[in-house]
Amino acid sequence: MQLEFREPIPGLENVPIKYTKITYIDGEKGELYYRGYNIVDLFNNSTYEETAYLLLFGKLPSPHDLEKFKEHMFEGRRTALEVIEEVSRLSTENALDRIKIGLILATKYVDSWPRFRGKQVVVDELLAVAPKILGLVHALTAYAVSLDPNIVEENLEASCAELLCKALVSDCMQKHIHILDKLLIVYADHGLSASAFAATVVASTLSSLLYALEAAISALQGPLHGGALEKVARMLEAIPLEKVEEYVSRKLAQKEKLMGFGHRVYKTYDPRAKLLKRLAAKLALNNNGLREAYLKAIALELHALKTLAAKRVYPNVDFWAATLLLIMGVRPENQLPVFVYSRTAGWLAHIIEYLENNKILRPRAIYRGPLGLKYRPLESR
Repeated sequence: MQLEFREPIPGLENVPIKYTKITYIDGEKGELYYRGYNIVDLFNNSTYEETAYLLLFGKLPSPHDLEKFKEHMFEGRRTALEVIEEVSRLSTENALDRIKIGLILATKYVDSWPRFRGKQVVVDELLAVAPKILGLVHALTAYAVSLDPNIVEENLEASCAELLCKALVSDCMQKHIHILDKLLIVYADHGLSASAFAATVVASTLSSLLYALEAAISALQGPLHGGALEKVARMLEAIPLEKVEEYVSRKLAQKEKLMGFGHRVYKTYDPRAKLLKRLAAKLALNNNGLREAYLKAIALELHALKTLAAKRVYPNVDFWAATLLLIMGVRPENQLPVFVYSRTAGWLAHIIEYLENNKILRPRAIYRGPLGLKYRPLESR
């Protein structure tokens, strides 16, 4: 038997699986674009609702388009109320598990299975249901972090940032809503990350979009992807301010990973981290009680970059997102659900884009084991 020998590509690094019009990342320059718009421009001028529409439909919405989009999201939130009632009867410790269970239960209420016209997936139908799914996920997340169904019921037509703020922040104020809106924009997409790829693999089998999203959330629960967010928050909580330099020196001397530093794509300062760092500075100035998280983050960055900058390793978006959320009083275990809340728009956009020219994702493995072994009965082994 003749075997083919090729070198595998670990992590499928830089292997393209589709053309995309959604997100462009320049890792060398530290630039990020959604549908051709620079993230800085969207951060300064847009809202999360507009940005989600842009990612899904490829253009900024008109006032009429935006209102219709919101109406469909509100419909998804109302649907979520029925699902939340079922989820509340189950005993689950983890907020992400509550969201995943909710997505599975929601398949009874939301039809998101791909259909065909000839040999092509009817993408228009998926785009039509996407805003409803987005609203559903937002409501499930709000319940998952608050365990209070009234939060959703009383804010069915609130902005995305306000609903999240009411669920996360005990004393939700307008400044918190504004900051969360900006945070949601910068987290909304980042190309084919591990979670987006996991969702795309599932969707390529023509499974329900809800099951694809459940796979994306599962991918987040490993420490190498979204799990870094909670780890950064716990690190900032645990280290005394006066011990930051000692902590950084010890980590680097032992060649251990410093959570919140480095990115697989960016070889310069993450543009999203720059934007969130600016927000954290403003919020810390007006928040004496929780300012220490910001001071620790600044000290960590200062001491780490003395060594890491030469290696082109910089703080990433999770580092400053975790800091920002801590300053607002968001507990570490509730920070990763914020990522889910935001990134669902990007996940849906990538799933639907792939299904436009769908082919089941089925990579190969290169066999390196023996051949021709002879079976021996159990008693003779």
